[in-house]
Amino acid sequence: MRIQKSVASPCGVCGEDAFTGYQGLGWLCSKECFNTAKEKRVAFHDELRALTIEDFPDEFQLSDFERYTLRIALDCVDDEETYEFIKKNHPHLRNVEDVAEEVKECVLNHIPSEYVEIEEARGHARMFTGGTYRVVKPIPKSVIIEAVSARDEPGGE
Repeated sequence: MRIQKSVASPCGVCGEDAFTGYQGLGWLCSKECFNTAKEKRVAFHDELRALTIEDFPDEFQLSDFERYTLRIALDCVDDEETYEFIKKNHPHLRNVEDVAEEVKECVLNHIPSEYVEIEEARGHARMFTGGTYRVVKPIPKSVIIEAVSARDEPGGE
């Protein structure tokens, strides 16, 4: 998805004025910067694909949790059957980052409140987001594994 605006933001690659934003890539000023950002995104995704849960720290901070849910989302879009299901049943999920947001929301619902604080969106904001969250204390890897597994069990969301 591409967004145009009349006020510039700094380009995510070179810092020059950028008037066009791309979902998953940020604000970019030129075709060259777009290609650079896309290459960096592909390289980052490839790095994540190479990781297993064992490569993540024993206690997850916010950034670890974000990276791990993106890692799960990559598995989802890389699996042909799962990706076809997503395209058919959830066409609003346009890229792997969108899928990661859904994964994150599902997994968060299975993490005890002693580790995360979830604030549900209210009113019209619910049309655009499920809400916000913050990690209040590091989440043990075992809790993350359990939360992801709960999602896969019958009766999971």
